[in-house]
Amino acid sequence: MSKLNTEAQVIEGVGFYYTKIQNPSPKFNPEDGNEFVVDLHVDKATAKAWGKEFPKNKPKEMEYDEFVEKFGEANAIGTDEQYFIKLKKNESYEKDGVRIPIADKYRPRVLQEVNGELEDITFTKLVGNGSKGVAQYEINENKYGKFANLVAIKLWWASLNANSVISITFAIFSSL
Repeated sequence: MSKLNTEAQVIEGVGFYYTKIQNPSPKFNPEDGNEFVVDLHVDKATAKAWGKEFPKNKPKEMEYDEFVEKFGEANAIGTDEQYFIKLKKNESYEKDGVRIPIADKYRPRVLQEVNGELEDITFTKLVGNGSKGVAQYEINENKYGKFANLVAIKLWWASLNANSVISITFAIFSSL
């Protein structure tokens, strides 16, 4: 079961899908640059709470049968609709008509606990669909509304690039 913690700005117990943190993907309009993206698979209660907190970024629903066909029954949450929250962060910003990459320290990260220490695996391992963990976000408010930007994900169970499955002890992003 997932859990939204708005005070700590984390969502615990999520499934990660279509994670594009190592290599950002083009935005809907490619002229607007690239973005880091991850889809978070959450339960209905978390999806509803997220929709109330961020009405401009409502969760998407997927029919149970469609989800099972794509990702397998073992990854489903219950037997009803499945819910996804999309977290993003721009890879660059525009200033005076020029695209400027964000500083490396502001880039989203993929973290994993190894021997009691958080290890940055952003560039060494790809996150597979169905990996589990915690997502951290930051809030950006402007004249258009309130939005959540991706900060990091921490894996506590992962399906990584070599199809290896590892078990990771859960802990919140204590070193961020």
